[in-house]
Amino acid sequence: MAAGQVITMGGGWALAPSLAAHLRHRPKAPAWYLPPEDRPDEWLGLLRAMQVVAASRRGALALRSAALHHGWPVLDAPTTTEVAVPQGRKFRALPGVHGPVTMVRRSLRASELADRVTDPVRTVLDCAATLPFRDALAIADSALRTGDVGALELSEAAARAQRGRAAAVRVAEAATALAANPFESAMRAMALEVEGARFVPQQEVVTPVGRAWVDLGDPELRVALEADSYTFHGSTDGFVRDIRRYNVLATLDWAVIRVGFGDLMKHPGAIKEQVQAVVWGRRSSR
Repeated sequence: MAAGQVITMGGGWALAPSLAAHLRHRPKAPAWYLPPEDRPDEWLGLLRAMQVVAASRRGALALRSAALHHGWPVLDAPTTTEVAVPQGRKFRALPGVHGPVTMVRRSLRASELADRVTDPVRTVLDCAATLPFRDALAIADSALRTGDVGALELSEAAARAQRGRAAAVRVAEAATALAANPFESAMRAMALEVEGARFVPQQEVVTPVGRAWVDLGDPELRVALEADSYTFHGSTDGFVRDIRRYNVLATLDWAVIRVGFGDLMKHPGAIKEQVQAVVWGRRSSR
């Protein structure tokens, strides 16, 4: 642990007040889905504090907390510090280390205990076995996109998984490095349930004014799904480019469905029904 992160207290260890404050008052800005270089300082402080919490439990960061430590954007922020503790070891909390903690038991390797975080492949598999599919897929996509986990490596590990093998295989088969961010990953998780369509991430479309790409596209049906958020496309120039791109796609008979982040998180079923209606409409007109 870095100097200044812990202090001695009553013969034990305690989290330094500057880091403990991050656990008591977690930042409210939705920055968890941003890459590390775009996270504000308060998020970085919270990540350091969570690693100290893992050390205080003689365990390792796990699940979404581990994903964040690895620098992977996630879909939804953990409301607690998620920590894995070795099998057979008693849960332990040191005085002065504050903040809600969720602990799970795992067979941890010595390197994971030394690093205070589960390794990248285990992190993806644990998330696949524990989290909702869209959250787990977002983490798997992030791991592939950063290059920390390879597609073949993940597939082989999922086939050998001791816990939640079916869920792990499902995530491994659907994961791709092409998703630009967790928003697109969650949208693809929803689109995989749409019948009669085969949506391809970052589908290329040749237009009279050049090449264009849609977040998800079925080239046969000419149906596109666009993750529409100011957070991910947040500039005036980007907004204007998107309008021009949508208009060009419309002239080529593409149906573009714009999906809002809030709607996708709160009402995925309603969005799926809308996409399904468009897909059936396209198929019935062929």
